[in-house]
Amino acid sequence: MGTTLIDDGELATLLFCKIKMSNQFGGIASALPETWTCLKLPDIMRLIRNLDPESKGVVDWRTLFNYMALERSTVPVSIDVSGLKTENGFAEKKDFVSHKWWFAESERSTDREYSHTFERVQMLTEMLFEANKTTVEGGREVINVGEFVRKMTCSAKKSGNALLFHDLLFGNVRV
Repeated sequence: MGTTLIDDGELATLLFCKIKMSNQFGGIASALPETWTCLKLPDIMRLIRNLDPESKGVVDWRTLFNYMALERSTVPVSIDVSGLKTENGFAEKKDFVSHKWWFAESERSTDREYSHTFERVQMLTEMLFEANKTTVEGGREVINVGEFVRKMTCSAKKSGNALLFHDLLFGNVRV
């Protein structure tokens, strides 16, 4: 899969350019949430420091993706994976996607009775699998369940507070 780390400076440039382009071409209508369209470079640097609290100079892009995807969900202190079918700590995509995750209620979409069902939770779970998967012997794509749980819970364990992933991203950023 290659490296998952991105240099802080490269990430700042990437986000800054994306925000500028988004604002030039219609703001929220061009793929960025409104919260992001008002960020300036110092705000972006603070956001990156939230993702790199030990100042290592790199951020795991999967952490940024996970936090953005789950921005309105609570950061769990623990995750129940007892019903998840695994083999040696790894789960197949179909099992991972069908598991009832802690974010299912907060991320569920409410559809009007006359509209097509929007399977937001399933799509979100599939994206989380794709972002966090690994390839094992035989070329099978699986997710390391223990590693996924650790990534999702480590910030809650450090802070001890009930946080949203939004708070982890924008903790000291003026939005």
